[in-house]
Amino acid sequence: MGAFQVAHPDIAVRLDVSARNVDFSREDFDVGIRSGRGNWPGLKAHALLPVRFTPLCNPELLARFGPLDGPADLARLPRLFAHDEWWEYWFKAAGIPEPPPAVPSTLAVEVQSMLGTAAAAGQGVATLMPAFFGADIAAGRLVQPFDLLANDGNSYWPVYSQERERSPKIRAFRDWILAEVGRDIERTAG
Repeated sequence: MGAFQVAHPDIAVRLDVSARNVDFSREDFDVGIRSGRGNWPGLKAHALLPVRFTPLCNPELLARFGPLDGPADLARLPRLFAHDEWWEYWFKAAGIPEPPPAVPSTLAVEVQSMLGTAAAAGQGVATLMPAFFGADIAAGRLVQPFDLLANDGNSYWPVYSQERERSPKIRAFRDWILAEVGRDIERTAG
């Protein structure tokens, strides 16, 4: 967001980081980022980033509980946010119809950034989007025990009211975020 603000100093940026869907017709918001399938009545949506996730953990935790011969061996590690449906999707993609019972974790958080911090600190393994934790993976704070990425059918989408799609500040943000994420995807793919 800092790069957007530098490129567009005349546009005031105010962030509200929450999981709720705002009502653009009643609340003072120009743009939102939503997770879903891209079909929200009255909103214009642009595909930004598919939701792809996998187990990530601290390498020392993996060494302590490993080696892991297959996905079912993850049952030996403390599983952060063990009731997250992403675990079910990932295990099914790995050919395991039901997730194995989880080792109890004393930490209960549901936000990706907090789960990633807890996983990097060695508190357990979490299903995370590697796209959000590239710096932690590059620095070796997080490792991906298996190459498999799963998807729940959702993506992230910048959204805004169809009535305001010609707004210069909305177009500027839309174009900027699509280009930024596009560059990130190209860097990680190449």
